[in-house]
Amino acid sequence: MTDPPGFMHAYVRVEIAEEDLASVGVLYADALRHQDIPLKLRVRVGQVIESLRSALDYCARELHRRHGMPCKEVYFPIITPSSDWRGVVGRAIPGILGTRPDLAGLMESWQVTKGAQNQWLATLASLAGESKHEQILPLTRRERDGFRMGGVAIIGGFIKLEKGAVVNSHEVSKSMRLDPGQAVPDELQGIIDPGVWVDLIWRLDDQVVEVLPFLERALEGVKGIIRALESAA
Repeated sequence: MTDPPGFMHAYVRVEIAEEDLASVGVLYADALRHQDIPLKLRVRVGQVIESLRSALDYCARELHRRHGMPCKEVYFPIITPSSDWRGVVGRAIPGILGTRPDLAGLMESWQVTKGAQNQWLATLASLAGESKHEQILPLTRRERDGFRMGGVAIIGGFIKLEKGAVVNSHEVSKSMRLDPGQAVPDELQGIIDPGVWVDLIWRLDDQVVEVLPFLERALEGVKGIIRALESAA
């Protein structure tokens, strides 16, 4: 029986990641209401990361099958700002630079060295590496004071209002600054509401990564990479 193409494997891995992410959403909402972070949530989060990383590696194997040179190990190249792209891609998919430099260039366009919008890919690689060695990724529950004003949440920052400013049809009587955790003045009661926002994060070196937004971004990013490589290959 012939093994299905690598891109088919990649799409299946993404489907599995989507199923796990749906479970993560339910468990995540429950975790925000309690102090404890369930082990099941941490396991599910790790499975999403591993599936997305695996999907990229299957893409690399398909590119190698079509355009690469014999080697023992193939993986999707992901670099840090200090990495040498040609060296990394040459080790990850031997031969691709010579046979299909356009595909190498396409993969390079998704690297963090090509813009901050690609930071998610480097973060995915870091988390996948942590997951492989630590088994369970450490999640941290974070609480931040903030305000809600006119349907907009202002979290962890202050609000500065000048005299005469209009907030939800109310004209402010004097200049004021509201800091997180501070009581709202009487004249703004019901107009600006204080609150505590809770989320789950990872701490990676000097990065703070919000778990659920990151997983959603990574899922869409991996889907886009698979489609683009399948079309170009």
